[in-house]
Amino acid sequence: MARQLGPGVVSPQDTTIAFRANGYIGRSVFLELDGHSENGDWPLVLPESIKQELAGAHHVIEIQCYVPTPVFHDALQNQGFERAPVPAFENSVYTLWARKLNNGVP
Repeated sequence: MARQLGPGVVSPQDTTIAFRANGYIGRSVFLELDGHSENGDWPLVLPESIKQELAGAHHVIEIQCYVPTPVFHDALQNQGFERAPVPAFENSVYTLWARKLNNGVP
């Protein structure tokens, strides 16, 4: 799926997805959250580095994994993404998010 979407796909929860799809090595949301911890806890907002990565993306692949990242999930909607239906992802841990179109332009 990610390979078919081409450049502009990021997968901060598993950076190997975008790398194997299009050679892009993006930032890891887990490492960025760890690196910006506050008193040993993850921050309540995404670090600027992940926000910038999302700002340049057209599509994001989210993974419902054993480590919940609600701050990442919430940021997708706040950064202008919406769920995109992908039949192959039904009943799986993957969700494709696409940047909302503004008059046909992402």
